[in-house]
Amino acid sequence: MSAARNHVDLLTFLYGRRAAGDVAPLVDAVSDDVEWCSVGQPGTLPWSGTWKGKAGVAAFFEAVAGAVDVVAFDLLDHMGDDDQIAFLCKVSFRSKGSARIHEVQKVDIFTFRDGKIVKFWEIFQLQPVLASLQPGA
Repeated sequence: MSAARNHVDLLTFLYGRRAAGDVAPLVDAVSDDVEWCSVGQPGTLPWSGTWKGKAGVAAFFEAVAGAVDVVAFDLLDHMGDDDQIAFLCKVSFRSKGSARIHEVQKVDIFTFRDGKIVKFWEIFQLQPVLASLQPGA
């Protein structure tokens, strides 16, 4: 089995665990020096910016969980080579304190080294997500 197939299988498992609210396997799958990046400058969204190391990845997911509840996480497609995999995803979420469900499509890009995730980029349209976090949205 190719490295790319192994990485896709691992990421599919990790997305499933994330959708179930369990991020521990994902934190275990990153390198000690991982760089985890989400769209926007730090402070744009509670989780925007660059997070470093396992503790940074755990803090990233705490920031996300503090702002939104993920209702559904759908993997739509993926592509990649041995060390870099990109997933197209659809995330359904609601802001804390809101009943309204919002959806956003995003691209997640993972870079692997020695079987560990060393870099992550999350790219999506920032404005709709910012608007969903506003009071009354």
